Amino acid sequence: MDDPIFLEKVDSEEQILQKNVLKYMDDKDFTSAFMAAKKILFVNNESTFGNYYIALILYEQKKYILALDRLRYLLNGLDAKLTDLGRFLALQLVSLCYYRMGEDRKAAQFFLQTSLAATNIIDRARWYSNYLFMSSYFPEITDQELVRRHFEYGKIFSTIKTYAHEKRQAEKLRIAYISPDFRNHVVVHFSYQLLARYDRNRFWVSCYARGPEDAVTDQLKNLVDDWNDITNLSDEGAAALIYEKKIDILVDLSGHSANNCLPILALKPAPIQLSGIGYFNTTGLPAVDYFLTDVYCDPQGRNDSDFCEKLIRLPHSHFCYTPPDTVALCDRVRKAHKDIIFGSFNNFAKITDKMLKIWLKILLQVDNAKLILKSPHFDKKHDQDDIYIRAKKIGYASGQLEIRSATVDYLREYNEIDIALDTYPYPGGGTTCEALYMGVPVITLYGDRHGSRFGYSILKNLGLEGLATKDFEKYVEIAVQLAKDKELLFILHENLPKMFEMSPLMDGENYTRDVECEYEKIWKTWANKL
Repeated sequence: MDDPIFLEKVDSEEQILQKNVLKYMDDKDFTSAFMAAKKILFVNNESTFGNYYIALILYEQKKYILALDRLRYLLNGLDAKLTDLGRFLALQLVSLCYYRMGEDRKAAQFFLQTSLAATNIIDRARWYSNYLFMSSYFPEITDQELVRRHFEYGKIFSTIKTYAHEKRQAEKLRIAYISPDFRNHVVVHFSYQLLARYDRNRFWVSCYARGPEDAVTDQLKNLVDDWNDITNLSDEGAAALIYEKKIDILVDLSGHSANNCLPILALKPAPIQLSGIGYFNTTGLPAVDYFLTDVYCDPQGRNDSDFCEKLIRLPHSHFCYTPPDTVALCDRVRKAHKDIIFGSFNNFAKITDKMLKIWLKILLQVDNAKLILKSPHFDKKHDQDDIYIRAKKIGYASGQLEIRSATVDYLREYNEIDIALDTYPYPGGGTTCEALYMGVPVITLYGDRHGSRFGYSILKNLGLEGLATKDFEKYVEIAVQLAKDKELLFILHENLPKMFEMSPLMDGENYTRDVECEYEKIWKTWANKL
């Protein structure tokens, strides 16, 4: 029961108290755990165990500032007493505190420090993935720097032994999809057609799921030939299973997103490995051979050097959207209101001060306009208060901004929105499709790198590329002009859902055939090399 992360030897009294703390923590009895940890500090104020668990309990109670104070004392005043593992766990907790507080830049800084302090490859990779994901939110990071940071990821696995593969022939190509998000998740809304419409005469399809399950998971299980829950398997165990099943092409759907499976791909359990749909940049992992994109996100001859993978450019969208039942059944009856209402339902971490300033420019040019922001980040009143204070400093007047917390039936609120405003440099994907399918036009900015061009690609596939621009001032102009063109707005509100359904963005049959054609091409290329 003794915790292994501390160097100092302790007497029997403290050992008993330590065991009590761990027992209470296992039972989620944080009040009793806190009292037991305080008793340890009464006996020994410099106990690294006591100080760490006080910080952990404060974190669990969402008292992040107090937790950080205790962690600073642990990492600075008691650093000499910490084991390498103890230092790693303390830094991990610091990064999580900053993340929960919405201090994204500090969180990214400590994600990196946590990765560097990790005592094994898997932890190092996991926290470096968090660092990469968070880095994509920051507009001051150049495209070149973001690519460099991603390429560093591959070096983490430079010494591991990978599987070898011999040439083989099969009646059907064996395709496997691997993801932590086979549930009610945006990744499923963009990958569902690949599981539902594959050609069973040419392909045998398997899924490898790591993570929680729900009713959507049960539905997916019935679509494919083979389903494997690898939640309780190690990366090595999962890779061995994939290798044993003789998978020909392994498709990663998560990239560097949360709880990702890239350490499994690093072992190269399939001869051809591909990533796409669930992430907006290169994996940086040499064991991944291809990356799925389209001609709008990565035009021919551009961005190839930003990827360690070879780019597979689909002729339309590399997304194919399948709306969840909550969208398909949602009533699209718009609420009557006199003045223009703009909205953004994107993850709040994407909303920079620069975007807030640009949006304010739009509001100031449209009479009585207001902006609604909705995000899970706003579930707590103090978080809402923080953004109101931030907006007031930027120049927002009372009534121009409305903050809403997350709700299950949030899609209905699109009936109140006239125009959705996309974020930059990390645009919406699922949120953009939801808005458009609910009849709300989206104005988007785009840049050069793959991850900044999702909105442009989606609008291009709808024939609405006029709502996308690379210029900030043009972005404001487009939004203002559309807001003042009530006739065009009405036409878009009425027709966007049908336009979306008739576009390549929801043409599951042709999308799946295009992807399958690419699978056969890359398999033939690999086989011819042997």
